Amino acid sequence: MRKQTVPSVKGMNDILPDRLRKMQFVENLLLQLSYNYGYLQVKTPSVEHAELYTRTSEFSEGKSYPVIDPKDRGLMLKNDPCAPLVRFAIENLVNRQSAPFKLVVCDSIFRSTNRKRREFRMFNLACFGIAEPTADAEILRILVDFLETRGLVGCKITFNNLQLYTSLLFKEVEDTEKVGAMLHQVRFANDLEAVREILIASQISEPISSVVLQVWSGVQDTSVLRKIASTLNFYPFTEIVECLVNFETILRSRGLDQISLNTSNLHGTGFYSGLTYKLIAPGEKGCEIADGGRYDNMFTQLGGPDMSACGIGLGIERLVEILDSYGCQTQEPNTRKSVFVINELDRESFAKWSKTIRQLRIEGFKIEEDLSQKKFQKSFTRAKLLGYDLVLVIRPAGDSITVQIIETSSLLVKELTMDNEVELYALLRR
Repeated sequence: MRKQTVPSVKGMNDILPDRLRKMQFVENLLLQLSYNYGYLQVKTPSVEHAELYTRTSEFSEGKSYPVIDPKDRGLMLKNDPCAPLVRFAIENLVNRQSAPFKLVVCDSIFRSTNRKRREFRMFNLACFGIAEPTADAEILRILVDFLETRGLVGCKITFNNLQLYTSLLFKEVEDTEKVGAMLHQVRFANDLEAVREILIASQISEPISSVVLQVWSGVQDTSVLRKIASTLNFYPFTEIVECLVNFETILRSRGLDQISLNTSNLHGTGFYSGLTYKLIAPGEKGCEIADGGRYDNMFTQLGGPDMSACGIGLGIERLVEILDSYGCQTQEPNTRKSVFVINELDRESFAKWSKTIRQLRIEGFKIEEDLSQKKFQKSFTRAKLLGYDLVLVIRPAGDSITVQIIETSSLLVKELTMDNEVELYALLRR
């Protein structure tokens, strides 16, 4: 009796060859474009000390995967790339070279709450040591450049600054932890009335509450935000509004015109320290492609120097799905025909011809030899199922060979006699 099969863990998905090729193609293009902007690819471990995340992230241990360690150390699978990148910079860069540090990483991320994908590939750009929002504009420009080269034009950037809220709340609750907890509640409030109740319970005065409610409702124009600031006449708030105006100007100077303020966007309240932004696909679908922001406190949280930090990330699997849904190019154009070889020569005779096939593989041609030695029809069906363009059947013909060439799509058949390897090489190169 056969043993029961062991299924994959729910949310930990197998990736089939076609999908994997698309993911690798997209990853490679993103990494190359990032390199062209001066970002260097690094690799951090899949396992980190849990404290790295508990100090810095809103991803609690309940949302992550702790690792059973023989030495009883508190370890955790990587649930976000930002904290490991900051640790990497502190340990490897800070005392060896001067900032800025421009880094890019693409790695597996593990989050237990993502039911669809508990493991997924995440691409992340990070710039450390630049306080000006020119760094934020650059990482957004990189992603927009990539999307436009794939044919996805008109993506929108929405942006906000969490300090709009923290500056107002801190005016009356001078406790950073309490302000953070309150902002977290406001982020997940269902409606305006729920936000009002949170503010009342926290004893926030009516003038400040009024502005918080107005901002939470979603201001989408910096000129409107300026009017609110002038009415309030509260310096930190006014300064943050001007920072948003400056950021908008910088984005436009980088050719990023599809932009909009969105003060209702409170993502990353337990993580980001100021500016936040999202990259949204165009049209009615309007799905989120990437998100990022400032995490200027993270270096000091991890025992490093006071250093500015910003970053943006996206899931590769999700990106491929979005690009496919818009009909964008997600795989390398196939300019060379792929070939499936059915060999009917004996081993000694085939050895001479196989050198030519090996050389063509080295030159980049996809040529698979049928090792199954099944009947022709089964081998041909397999070649067609695997997407090969041509099937070559090589048969003996005295001191020569006959090569039958079958196009898998049209079933057109040609038959040639060849005396040497040069002829076979020329045929397959065409």
